[in-house]
Amino acid sequence: IASGGIVGGATLSGTANQIGTIGSFVVSTGNAIVVDSTALTVAGSMSAAAGSISLSGMPTLTVTGAVSASAAAILSVGTGGIALTGGTLAGASVDVSTTGGGIVQTASSTLNAGTLLSSSGVVGGVSLSGTANNIGTLGNFTVTGGDLSIVDSAALRVAGSVSAGNVVIKDTASPSQVVLGAGGSIKATGSL
Repeated sequence: IASGGIVGGATLSGTANQIGTIGSFVVSTGNAIVVDSTALTVAGSMSAAAGSISLSGMPTLTVTGAVSASAAAILSVGTGGIALTGGTLAGASVDVSTTGGGIVQTASSTLNAGTLLSSSGVVGGVSLSGTANNIGTLGNFTVTGGDLSIVDSAALRVAGSVSAGNVVIKDTASPSQVVLGAGGSIKATGSL
């Protein structure tokens, strides 16, 4: 959409937008806000060097490129869920929510988040399998109708309320460290 860069932010908030693929979309100052009514693939580099990125409204979101925000990366998707099949999803905070379909990440994809959370919850399972994931803090994260599985290569602090059918956190950092911080809790209806 914008390979040369946008200064001052970009807001594409039309609820009838039908954007199939985002190639290069660079916002040098301000936020990038995209509302879409059809399945969306981020195939290029989408970045907000001095702001946040918000992707919402689409039934399905696939990230094969890179979504990178200096502040928050907010993905709010419909019943088809989120697929991180390559590239990187990064932000000081990464807020992911779905109304179905859950979230699936391949091992070759990377999630870099100061804080990972789900402000509206995820319906369906969450499998974050990226072997290079770097998540500092896990905030409030509720999974309905599925399990939560996270692979992380850095020390992880659980600071919010986390709940799912089964919860698996695999910390590959050396030394391996998952800390339950003040106010943090993990609730699994199955195994932990």
